[in-house]
Order: sequence, then C-alpha cells, then structure tokens
Amino acid sequence: MAGPEIVLYRLATPITLALLAIGFHLFLRGHNAPGGGFIAGLIIAVAALLVRLARQHELFAFEAYVLVPLGLLVALLTGVAPMLVGRPFLTSAHGHLEGGPLAAVEWATAALFDLGVFTVVVGVTVTIIDLLTVHGGLGGFRLRERLVEPMEQPQEEQPQEEQPHEEQPHEEQPPEEMNPITRGSAAAVNGEEA
Repeated sequence: MAGPEIVLYRLATPITLALLAIGFHLFLRGHNAPGGGFIAGLIIAVAALLVRLARQHELFAFEAYVLVPLGLLVALLTGVAPMLVGRPFLTSAHGHLEGGPLAAVEWATAALFDLGVFTVVVGVTVTIIDLLTVHGGLGGFRLRERLVEPMEQPQEEQPQEEQPHEEQPHEEQPPEEMNPITRGSAAAVNGEEA
C-alpha cells in the first residue's frame, strides 16, 4: 500500500467515527430541527462507503439487507399502533421525561418512525454499495450469491444436433441469360462467336 491509498486507509477510521457521530446527532435532533431518519441514514451509508473504499471491512461488518424488512416493520408498527387506541394512522404522542438528569429531554413516538426510516435507508444504500463493489462489507460476492443468483435460474440448453452443411450446387447461367457485356466474354471463353 503506497501513496494515496495509505492516506485513505489511515484516515478512514477517524472520518468514519465523525460521520457516525454526525449521523446519530442528525437522527436525534430530527424531530425538532432539520435532520431525521432519512438524512442520518444517508450519512451512515457514506461512512460505510468510506470503509469499503479503504478496505477496512471490520468496521462495518454486517449484512445490510437484513435491516430493510426490520425498518419497514418498525415504521409500520409505529403507524398502526395509534389505530389500536382509536387514533388516526401515524398519530404521534409526545412529552418530557420526568425527573433525573434527562428531565429536559423531549420524547416523541415520531422518533420510532424515524428509526424505521433510518434503518431502511441504511439497509438499502449499504446493500446497493455492497452489490456494486468487489470487496464490499462481508463481500459483495457473498451477497450476490445469497440474493441475486438464486433468482437467476439457468435454463438448461439442449444440445442441438449439427446438421451437415449441404452445399447448393452452383449453377452457371447460360450465356443468353447474361447481359450483353458478359455474354460476349462468356462466349469467348467457350470458343463461340458472340
């Protein structure tokens, strides 16, 4: 490893940790300020991309496609839960934690929906990155073997019998059917007068 690769390799870990901190910060503040699950998920996915570019697979060694159904389930349950108590779909409850050092912290069930969005975005984006890279995550090849190749059923090709190639006999046209220029040359070849 030489040149720019060593710089990327050495800086990947601190940059990844900074991206993780920024991503989780944007996730937590997303209810009251710009941010939320979507942008936080994209920032975490950029951290995963950086790790794959630096070939430091131990930092993000997980199979991301598992996160997609998990995130969808969390988001769906967050939306359906208010309906169980007679409220409209996706109604959010909120309040403040009482007592202790976290008394000023506001909570909201919308954060659970954001968690579902965050999980889906990380899962989809990192799965796409893994499928596009040669050495992605636990291996783009392993992911391809599990997800893509089972869907691709190779069709068995039946060997076709080779037909012997029959040459068509070459029929020469008689001189009278040729144009006048070739009629004269054909006649000369055959020893006839044109």
